[in-house]
Amino acid sequence: MKNFQTILLIVFGVFIAAGMAIFSGFIPTGKSAAEQQLFSGELIIWGTFPSGYFKPYFEPLTQEYDGLVLKYVSKKRVHITKSLSKLSLLVLGLTSFH
Repeated sequence: MKNFQTILLIVFGVFIAAGMAIFSGFIPTGKSAAEQQLFSGELIIWGTFPSGYFKPYFEPLTQEYDGLVLKYVSKKRVHITKSLSKLSLLVLGLTSFH
């Protein structure tokens, strides 16, 4: 292998290792005010699992980001299908929201 190729592989290897360390959280980057605002609002998720199933996953996120509210609503499969079909008709403009 030529010297240029070796140097290029080393440089890209360092960038890949640094990127993996940053994205995994091994190297802390800190949270700016803009990042805190980025993850704010209310998110409601529908599903067929029991409502307590996602609580251990949602709590760390809501504690880390002050303005973030995560809710899980357990519904029967039939009710989800009906709600989504009504929503798709609403999005397509084929019905009004009453």
